[in-house]
Amino acid sequence: MVQINNYRHMLLRVYQFIFAFILFAISYFVSNNMKIPEYTIIYSLIGLLTLTKLLKVKMSDHLGFYWEMTFYIGFALVYPIKTVALAGSFMATYLFFANLFNKNKFLKIDEMFNQAAFALSTIFSIIITKDLYHIKNISQLLSYKNSITVLTIYLIIDFLLILLCYILVHGKEGFFLGIKLLFDLSTLGVMTVGGLTAYLLALTIHASGLRGVIIFTILILIVSRVYQEYFKLTNHFKRLSITDELTGLHNHRYIHNWLDKRVADNLPFNVLLVDIDNFRRYNDAHGHLHGDLALSHLGKLFHTTAREGELIARVSGEEFLIIIPDVSVEEATQRAQVYCDAVQHYNFPSTEQYPVTKLTVSIGVARYPDTGEKKHEVLSAADDALYKIKVATHNRVAVFSSIAEDIIRELQGLDVSEKLIDEMQQLMQLMHSRDRYTYRHTERNVKYAAALARKLNLDKDLQKTIRVGAFLHDIGKLKIPVEVIAKSDPLSKEEWDLMRDHPNLGYQLALGLSEVAECLPIIRYHHERYDGTGYPEGKLGAELPLSVRIMTLVDSFDAMTTSRPYRKKRTMEEAFDELDACRGTQFDPDLVEPFKEVVREIGILQSEEPKESAII
Repeated sequence: MVQINNYRHMLLRVYQFIFAFILFAISYFVSNNMKIPEYTIIYSLIGLLTLTKLLKVKMSDHLGFYWEMTFYIGFALVYPIKTVALAGSFMATYLFFANLFNKNKFLKIDEMFNQAAFALSTIFSIIITKDLYHIKNISQLLSYKNSITVLTIYLIIDFLLILLCYILVHGKEGFFLGIKLLFDLSTLGVMTVGGLTAYLLALTIHASGLRGVIIFTILILIVSRVYQEYFKLTNHFKRLSITDELTGLHNHRYIHNWLDKRVADNLPFNVLLVDIDNFRRYNDAHGHLHGDLALSHLGKLFHTTAREGELIARVSGEEFLIIIPDVSVEEATQRAQVYCDAVQHYNFPSTEQYPVTKLTVSIGVARYPDTGEKKHEVLSAADDALYKIKVATHNRVAVFSSIAEDIIRELQGLDVSEKLIDEMQQLMQLMHSRDRYTYRHTERNVKYAAALARKLNLDKDLQKTIRVGAFLHDIGKLKIPVEVIAKSDPLSKEEWDLMRDHPNLGYQLALGLSEVAECLPIIRYHHERYDGTGYPEGKLGAELPLSVRIMTLVDSFDAMTTSRPYRKKRTMEEAFDELDACRGTQFDPDLVEPFKEVVREIGILQSEEPKESAII
């Protein structure tokens, strides 16, 4: 919220004092020859203004309807304008001095200004209209054309006064804030309703005098009360439909509708996917009631940590989405760390007694449109980033990055065709959408193979061939049905024969790609063995290029250290023992030790699949 500094606050008060002074002056000059019955009108108007001041009907989340406008204009169309001047002067002066002793300073247009603006706008709109059309009596003023003129001039003057006040309060920014408010449909609707109601009041007064005003006021009281209750009820159900009841944050529906609109308008935003670390352990230690209480605290913490413009939603039991629009991914990453640190240092219920259950969060960051042109692609990228840290450690922030995209960037920096780049991008998307395990297995193989190629100090072209070949080595699985690829039970003989054929299927598929001839042996022979007992052709290791022997080694190692439904993963030392046991039979003996050094340096790339995400 914009704060008012002392200088602007003083200007605003001077501005309001001038309004009060003008009203006083008008009141002084018009009250000299006032008849007694006119005082009755003034008292009635002051009473109605005081009563209706309590009846601010909320028309929208940021705008209210003031019935005072209706009474000022309605009385001015029938009675002498000096009655409006005196009543407005009394109300503005009273509220001005009341605000001087009020500790809660208004950050927008305060009540005193409203009264002064209502009265002055009404007075000048009546005077200008009478001069324009040379109006001599009330009947002429109440004609449809003249009343519309009064209302139009009133709106123009009132808008200008409000705009000037916004500029005094908020400086240059106030001009644009004022313009935005004044031409908002809600504002125009409020002003239109107020003007038409004022005209109806004037006709009632002209026909029935103050007795008609009493009936009119009673009707207003009833309508105001009914509308306020209706508005509260409508807002209540609207909040329920878009709010998570436990945390008070937005819910899954709201955030996805917001994302859909943002993508449709092609406007950039950052997605922060937040997951509570080891929340099941917290629930087991303290019970689900304490777990719900912790989620409630987390919602409040996120709300107080958020900056203006940041949207936060709870999208599943322990997953949250934070949307940060219109900033770079670097700034979004910094904000993610702020949220991460805020949770780390917050004392959640019962963690004082059991510090081992202290809550932390991990956050994956992705940006639209950098990581995808569709909503689900960006959310999936944030989920991938989160996955990579959740399986290895906790209480961290990770930005989405893909080895496949690194290859694309590398190709873009070389003398290769746009056709190859497009082909690689299509393969990336297809592989990720069909088989997430194979895609991540491929990413790990690229990292292992590239690290070993650097360790062996191979030339740059061969290193590039190994990186691209490692990415393409399993593309033959794109030709195998998903139900076979994702099967959790042991494969049948027919299914196993089909799986064993994926090197040939991949080779045939790669023949249609551009400029990957050097990678074809990696795709076709990565399941061959050094002793010639592998498949599909049973070639001896000495007959295979070095790039193939590297791929065979890293591919087998990742399979050993990856959990599958039918096989438990091995530890680093267990996998090293298997490499040593197969040295010279399955693997090139000269590559085993350098690769073990690489793994010790970079560690085992984690492979456990996290729980299913509810973000998409």
